[in-house]
Amino acid sequence: MPVHQPAEHQIGDDGLVEHRILHRLDIRCPEGLAGLRQRLAEIGGAARGPVLVSHEDHTPGQGQYADRGFGSVAEFPTTTAAAKAAREHGTPVVMGAPNVLRGHSHNGDASGRELIGRGLVTALASDCLPSGLLSAALLLAEDGLASLPEAVGLVTGGAADVGLPDRGRLAPGLRADLVLADRGRPWPVVAAVLRAAPGGDAA
Repeated sequence: MPVHQPAEHQIGDDGLVEHRILHRLDIRCPEGLAGLRQRLAEIGGAARGPVLVSHEDHTPGQGQYADRGFGSVAEFPTTTAAAKAAREHGTPVVMGAPNVLRGHSHNGDASGRELIGRGLVTALASDCLPSGLLSAALLLAEDGLASLPEAVGLVTGGAADVGLPDRGRLAPGLRADLVLADRGRPWPVVAAVLRAAPGGDAA
């Protein structure tokens, strides 16, 4: 679609741009930005509303809501420059566990391992492979790209920082969700999962 104008079917009866295609609108699209500003104002912004994710950013300032104060999270930036720009703006950067396990992006985009080595990644996401989270963390530690606490932090505290502040760390007042696992090759073996039940006790 033209970068300056959403298609008619993408604008609702209320005049707002359909939220499902906002992530595809370049910052040069005034209609998209206006609709986004209006919607965020209605729901109270990132402080009270949903997390706004800027997906697969390429170049800072092009398609990257994160570096213009819109995005709460930069998910899967495709270049080092985009990841660096997001971090310079204090925006969390999330990469996919499969990217880390492969050692590179499946389509030639930025390598999660390289970005982690540069200190530009704050969290790992499953990216359709939940079993890959723990494996990716352990692999990063084994390969010396992060210490074991740092690597595990990418799938616990770092991931929770995206929008789940009540969990992700072992600290007073937070949910005590625990995973007991044994290192294995290529996949770690999870022996037990303990999660906080309503009221704070383990279930």
